[in-house]
Amino acid sequence: HLRHLSADCRQLLKNADEARKASLSNSSEPVIHQKLQVRKIKNNAQADTVNLEIWEDANRNNYRQAIETEGTRQLIVDRFEGQALNVPHIFENQRPVVLTELSQILQLNHMNPNNPLSAASFKGWRDSLSEKNEVVKQVTLDEDTKNFELKVTPLGELNNGQITEASYRVRETGWTPLSLKLEVKDSDGITGYEITQHSSEVIALNQLPPEIFSKAQIAKVPMTTVSPGSSPKTSPPA
Repeated sequence: HLRHLSADCRQLLKNADEARKASLSNSSEPVIHQKLQVRKIKNNAQADTVNLEIWEDANRNNYRQAIETEGTRQLIVDRFEGQALNVPHIFENQRPVVLTELSQILQLNHMNPNNPLSAASFKGWRDSLSEKNEVVKQVTLDEDTKNFELKVTPLGELNNGQITEASYRVRETGWTPLSLKLEVKDSDGITGYEITQHSSEVIALNQLPPEIFSKAQIAKVPMTTVSPGSSPKTSPPA
């Protein structure tokens, strides 16, 4: 089933975003923990692969990333934090090159480097495009598993670092994000990046190992919202 209507694209992203918000409602201090694989593809050959973990404290907008190398998790920290950590870690400037590249590309294209598979991140890029082609396709893996793939292609002249095509796939059951494929223009053609979700869970902040978020991060006041003519109030979990 091919459907070319923008309304279908908006509805798919809305469903995925609402499902994410609903998953956070069972905890007052929810943290989303994702295990992802990041692949870089150049000239039809796999150039780099990194196993990435992301923790998101949804109330405070805090994030922690880690990489897994040969079965060992290494937190990515700044130099100040690293002085006090007794767990395997690397510093920001030691992160794999492919993660630094991808983070810069996501930021340049109005996406969220800390939450690259979120519907809100994809919507940020899609909404920034003045002209685009869009297709929503249903992908049936077997009779019990149906996925939807949203493919967006910008029209017009693009600069180096801009996305020339993006494919976002979600599972119909639960509207869980599965993968994001990007084709990015660069000085020697096109480079591909693929982010695949291996697992995702929501856990309570107090169930996390203490090293994931620093005491200063946890002490942050939850995000607040201000609407016209009202006083600030604590927002519900994002």
